[in-house]
Amino acid sequence: MNTRRQFLLASTLGLAASGCASLTGRERYAPAEGLFHQQEMKVDGKKRRYAVYVTPDYTPEKKWPLVVFLHGASRRGSDGWDQTHQGLGPAMRRNPEMFPCIAVMPQCPKGKRWPDIAEHIDLAVAQTISRYPIDPNRVYLTGLSMGGFGTLYYGASRPERYAAMIAIAGGARGWVVEPLAETPLWLFHNKGDNIVPVSRAREMANAFKSVGAPAQYTEYGDRGHDAWTKTYNNPEVVQWLFDQRRA
Repeated sequence: MNTRRQFLLASTLGLAASGCASLTGRERYAPAEGLFHQQEMKVDGKKRRYAVYVTPDYTPEKKWPLVVFLHGASRRGSDGWDQTHQGLGPAMRRNPEMFPCIAVMPQCPKGKRWPDIAEHIDLAVAQTISRYPIDPNRVYLTGLSMGGFGTLYYGASRPERYAAMIAIAGGARGWVVEPLAETPLWLFHNKGDNIVPVSRAREMANAFKSVGAPAQYTEYGDRGHDAWTKTYNNPEVVQWLFDQRRA
């Protein structure tokens, strides 16, 4: 087994062994959703639901890229489904041919933020890797708004796992720059964002540039917070993500 895949599985399954979290081995299929499957895990003895996207071209004989998606604050909850209707999920429903991959979409509980529940993401990823043939060199992280912050914070705590990251309408503190300095990263933000000031993205872009990191920054001239619909429906952005590989 590839050493990076071993690392990912060992680190996440180690949580299960500690008694804090466990994989249930159960899978639930949501009605009338051929692309998305609802699955379950247990964290601190409590059931948590999440969703997995499976490309229509799926075959177990091939290794697939894995995309980890972190949603925004408005989709927090416990139904395990609402997060598929924001950002990446709608783009996948609209143009599944653009997404020849597996995608895992955990759901952040109400009152929490992504850095608070890193183990939820870890377990959802580990369970997905255990069920589908994933290419360990093509695992990606992306998120929007609260998930844009989460992509940078959570990604900075586990930079060795991800071949590339896309963070939309978010930001972070400067400490994330050093651990992400070698990770291909693309930041997106609206100039007229009324929720997260565009200055947050500009500061991050400048910080990455100052250390020569492989980070790109795209600033749309649009007003409002939604910089994700345009981004996830852009074939060039999606192809850029899938072109990235860990050496």
